[in-house]
Formats: sequence, structure tokens, C-alpha cells
Amino acid sequence: MLTVAGVVWRPRGLDPAWVAVLGAVAALLVGAVHLSDLPALWNATWNATLTLVALIVLSLLLDAAGLFRWTALQVARWGAAAGGVSSRC
Repeated sequence: MLTVAGVVWRPRGLDPAWVAVLGAVAALLVGAVHLSDLPALWNATWNATLTLVALIVLSLLLDAAGLFRWTALQVARWGAAAGGVSSRC
């Protein structure tokens, strides 16, 4: 629970990835997780992990290509045409 709280609250501006790494190391040190458990954990979660990594890579590529900005501008224009958004967007 401390790891989740640290990821959400980001103490001292610490990157959430570092908080997660520290939580994993702490779990190993206190014996909550053993190194022998890692293969079973990996077998249970590899597909979800791979999916998340692929989505992150895809999102970065689409962002670099400008798709999200273009989509936001299109939605703003459609809203302005419908009278719902100021045309100063």
C-alpha cells in the first residue's frame, strides 16, 4: 500500500517509476516476495505487461506524429461549428 500511495502522491517530486522500484526492492528485503516467486509472477502477468508496454510505445508514436493535437483541434472545430465552443480555440 505504501508503494501505491507513493506513486499517487509522488513524495518530493520523485518519479513514480522510482517509487515502484523502491517498493519492489523493499518487498524483496522484508521477505514479502522471494526471488523464486518471480517466474510464477512473470508467467501470470507477461501478457498484460507486454500489452501495456505496446500501448505506451504506440501512444508515444502517435503523439510524435501529432495525432492527438490534430484530433483535439478537430473536436474543438466541431464544437465551435455547433455553437458549443468559442471560435477562439
